Amino acid sequence: DDNECEVENGGCQQICVNTDGSFYCSCQPGYALDANGVTCSGTKVSTLLVGKFKTEHYFLFTEVNECHSNELQDCHYCINTPGSFRCTCRDGHRLVNERECRGK
Repeated sequence: DDNECEVENGGCQQICVNTDGSFYCSCQPGYALDANGVTCSGTKVSTLLVGKFKTEHYFLFTEVNECHSNELQDCHYCINTPGSFRCTCRDGHRLVNERECRGK
């Protein structure tokens, strides 16, 4: 098995993760992997706050990026959505349990 990450970081903008027979790109905390699967975007939002907080005049809702969870390491492309996430897989793989990509 070749380590695709050794050559130009596998084409990944931030993090390249070598797997058995393949690789995938990932991003630093506070960033999300773009739909192209190689570049990252974000605003360095803190993931330490969870839940909602009430002040005297309004509610402040915080969003947690579930894509940063270690439980999603087998998801090829994780897209953070408000209150949730969506996992998609590279060609030749299928989605299992909404969070894991496996070869066909």
